Amino acid sequence: MDTNKILTNRVPFDVQRYGDNSTIQGFLKGGDHRSMTLGHDPVLGWIFGTVNIMTCTVTRRDFVSAHVKCINNTNKIYALANTGTAFEKAIERVSEKGMDGKLALGAAVAREFIHLKSDVYTKNGLPLPGIGSISPDLSNKLAQYGIDLASVGVEVTLRTIDSAYVAIKAIDPDTAITRNAIRNIVKSGTIHVIYSGKKAMFSFEELIRYLDTGMPQT
Repeated sequence: MDTNKILTNRVPFDVQRYGDNSTIQGFLKGGDHRSMTLGHDPVLGWIFGTVNIMTCTVTRRDFVSAHVKCINNTNKIYALANTGTAFEKAIERVSEKGMDGKLALGAAVAREFIHLKSDVYTKNGLPLPGIGSISPDLSNKLAQYGIDLASVGVEVTLRTIDSAYVAIKAIDPDTAITRNAIRNIVKSGTIHVIYSGKKAMFSFEELIRYLDTGMPQT
């Protein structure tokens, strides 16, 4: 990728579409692209994501890569790529292209940093380091519980509708929030919910963050 495009194009691992003539439809089938691509890993992303950005590729959690084209700010997967060759091309550019190669590396690292930082507090968050390369299913399951990079160091408490209501009343006896309001939030899919039998369970912290946005308390 041209150095001047590294900071303006979308990162190649932020991709969910396929080119009209793609030879590998379903390359990211079976999971969220954040948990399936190493460029989104908070640790491995500094290596694989940087190389992906420099070579217009995306690398899956199983270390298989694909070529990506960015047209009109839309990324599309086209064909399989050799992960080893991608690394060789990135290293060759830095070592043999003089200042342009070094600027490209610096721009790619900066772009990786910007993207990782922007994804931390999105609804889907970022997976915990290394988890996606071991098991994307586990990574997705942890994210559903509210356990991702943004929650590291923060206790995550799972609640039912009744226990969440009791906890909120204990914090603020005069609160206007009702069980029905919490039930509506759960049913709307606004927060992540996991069912244990027929009981809905969710992150109490995520519920509180949502209530703090000023939603109607009915």
